[in-house]
Amino acid sequence: MASGRPKLRFDLDAVRKLGVLGCTAAEMAAFLGCSQRTVETNLSDKEGNFCGAYKKGLAVTQISLRRKQLQLALLKGDVTMLIWLGKQMLGQQNRFEIDNREKAEARPRKIYINIFDPKPATVAKIMAIDTAINDDSCQ
Repeated sequence: MASGRPKLRFDLDAVRKLGVLGCTAAEMAAFLGCSQRTVETNLSDKEGNFCGAYKKGLAVTQISLRRKQLQLALLKGDVTMLIWLGKQMLGQQNRFEIDNREKAEARPRKIYINIFDPKPATVAKIMAIDTAINDDSCQ
């Protein structure tokens, strides 16, 4: 004969809905009428139905959020969101590399181009800009 307090039974649909909302253990405990420790214990049982219901609800929100982020980035052309998603989903990163083979101090190149010049660019101008960009002595 088992002794002690009877095991609490939870409405797993309610637990899933709390997962959809991304509720904390404290919020779940207040809603379910139990202690925070009880919720944490049930969440830590990765094979249990309680944890499974919560994870399923949380996944619904994560999928919906990802869908909205992709819509914002791809359909509305939000550049910030495109960059962030590229970093999160594709492993892209800002990379700043300095070539120290010649042990030269890295300095940014300064190139000045008059973008308001009303005259069309000549081949000589384009060649001069190309030379300035590729000239190693500009460093």
